[in-house]
Amino acid sequence: MDVVAYYTSLARELEAVRDRVRNFIGHAHGLTDGEWKESVLRSVLRQHLPGTAVVGRGFVVRPNQQSRQIDVLVYGLSTPILHRDGDLVFVAPDGVRAIVEVKSRIAAGEFGDVAGRLADNAAFVAGGTVRQPSHRLFAGLFTYETEIGGTASILASLRDAARGDEARVITHVACGNSCFVRFWWDCPHTSTDHLVGRTYRKWHGYSVQDRAPGYFVGNLVQAVAADSADFQEDLWFPSEGKERDKDAELGLDA
Repeated sequence: MDVVAYYTSLARELEAVRDRVRNFIGHAHGLTDGEWKESVLRSVLRQHLPGTAVVGRGFVVRPNQQSRQIDVLVYGLSTPILHRDGDLVFVAPDGVRAIVEVKSRIAAGEFGDVAGRLADNAAFVAGGTVRQPSHRLFAGLFTYETEIGGTASILASLRDAARGDEARVITHVACGNSCFVRFWWDCPHTSTDHLVGRTYRKWHGYSVQDRAPGYFVGNLVQAVAADSADFQEDLWFPSEGKERDKDAELGLDA
């Protein structure tokens, strides 16, 4: 299987949907445009996630409070549903595996505000509890287009949004087709790095030509299916990896 070609085709597919919707509705109905793009990402995820995961949108609810609206909400099949109407759900936090904020376009000046709201939702879902590594929350930001050049400023905004709190960490970002960010709890260089076995806690920023959406989807699937014996990394990620494409890194405590 040519994973690189698949990643590129996924980026092109999302690009085509963006252009097709704009041809239909023009630029006068941005909300409709954004809602459609959220729906497209949810559809793509449903194609790849295991049957034990459900993809919807909605709110996470605690006894006296609820989260902000979540564009893509992935929860376990056995999670009790407080209310459901089509894709719209209200669920308790325990079964939530992933939350994603979806944007049509994001500018450098608004990234910090968007990241802050997503970090608020991530902390709300966590509720002060520490999850096991295989069940850590995937907190992602996915934007179809971006005016941000490079990843260094993105990492700085993510660190500011986290405020040094693991519960507020945004773990994955795809900005356009070629900018990808991942938060590493443990060092990815397990064979050579002297930090093996220690807490790493760093964001890595990557320039991956036309592969950012593919890495985002692949990492989300991996996060949800982390305890599945059927998940094979060589089927989901390019064999050469992405560390050679890293152009920035920043620690949670830096």
